[in-house]
Amino acid sequence: MENKNLTKRLKECEHILAQERQFLLTGRIDEIVKMAPKKEEIINALNKSIDQFDKDELSALDVKLKDNKRLLEAAMVGMRTVNNRLEEIRKSIGQLQTYNEKGQSCSDHTGGPTFSLKA
Repeated sequence: MENKNLTKRLKECEHILAQERQFLLTGRIDEIVKMAPKKEEIINALNKSIDQFDKDELSALDVKLKDNKRLLEAAMVGMRTVNNRLEEIRKSIGQLQTYNEKGQSCSDHTGGPTFSLKA
């Protein structure tokens, strides 16, 4: 690769991927969103000149991209899990969960014995 501009773009891409990895590892998803346009711009520029890179340079970038993709997918799974759990908590607020004599969960208390709290 002889073009200095391409070398600069390659270094920028490596830097962006390293930053993205650090943000993923520290949970700073908001920073990843902010840097997405710059990352896209750099990758698009590199794609236009892909035939000017040697295989080793592209392999190193590919490894970093795949690692970040794996981390991002794991973060998304974690966020979905948290979201689902929060939704369960929101639904359960105000419900009393009890168990019957067979150990089964009961949330409908109609028709059974009742009790009252008196002070």
